Amino acid sequence: MRVRNWQDIIDDVMDSNADPGGLRAVGGDRAGGIGEDMYIGHPAAGVSQLKTYAKNPMSVQGVGSQIARKIDDDIEPLFPNEGSTDMGAR
Repeated sequence: MRVRNWQDIIDDVMDSNADPGGLRAVGGDRAGGIGEDMYIGHPAAGVSQLKTYAKNPMSVQGVGSQIARKIDDDIEPLFPNEGSTDMGAR
């Protein structure tokens, strides 16, 4: 697992040839901390985890990594259904 700048992970997801309609995301605030955790997944492009925080109101920083090369049966139920408007809110 290679840790990289969070913006590089977003760029990889956007530049992939994966169908944008298949992208699914789950995110939320970290309990007791500053920042957010987000998981972005696509059946063909895999799953990436992002950890971001607001350094100040005008600057967001963070890191990320690809944590799975594809969405398999074990992690698929953790992502919202295709076409869901909840963006992973559970």
